[in-house]
Amino acid sequence: MNRDEIVSIIENYAPAELQEEWDNSGWQIRLPFEDIGKVLLCVTVTKDVVAQAIERGVNLIISHHPLFFSEIKVIDDDIVYELIKHDIQVYSAHTNFDRANEGTSGILARKLGFDNLEKIDDYIQIATLDEAWTIDNLVIKVKLELNLEKLQVISYKPDVMVKRVAFVAGSGGEFIEKLKTHNIDVFITSDIKYHNEVKNTNYVIFDVGHLESERPALDKFEELLKDRGFEIFRANEKSKKVYL
Repeated sequence: MNRDEIVSIIENYAPAELQEEWDNSGWQIRLPFEDIGKVLLCVTVTKDVVAQAIERGVNLIISHHPLFFSEIKVIDDDIVYELIKHDIQVYSAHTNFDRANEGTSGILARKLGFDNLEKIDDYIQIATLDEAWTIDNLVIKVKLELNLEKLQVISYKPDVMVKRVAFVAGSGGEFIEKLKTHNIDVFITSDIKYHNEVKNTNYVIFDVGHLESERPALDKFEELLKDRGFEIFRANEKSKKVYL
């Protein structure tokens, strides 16, 4: 399939103009050939992901996180060298994908089984449950659906009955204050820093991990691109965090 047709499918879902000014969604590496036979989906383009792409004979990587955020003056990166050497192009859909009608937060919520969603802003989705859950039942559900061995829970309150759950895929610390006005019981996100932890007393926070919160977005990439005449692979990505 033609690479520009592939990009058009993604951008019809998540228009490029939705990206933040500081972002660099779009083509990261665009080489002088157009026909695509194998695509690898990933959250982040790492050395390990590139090695998987080379092994599978992939000629296009579609990632959530851009490969480049700052201006390039010298190409001296092993990842870039290997990609170009093996004729692998890279396209990224980052904040435009986050801010789409059902962006990464909505995809995360549906992955966890929540359908009754209200979009608060470009990044926040809130689900209202038909029946209240215990906090421990929600912990079990999240761990099961995201394949987590352990889950970091902040401001844990064992007696909380969960009726409203907020979701922000990726780093959600900046939204803690805003969510205080939305009467939520649990906030599911990632990358919560210490100062975010101590200033929050209103609700329970599940920090599920950055990779783990955004990995469901690859389900949407695959859904958009399946049965288009090329092979699709999912990168095997693992967080570097370990719980001993």
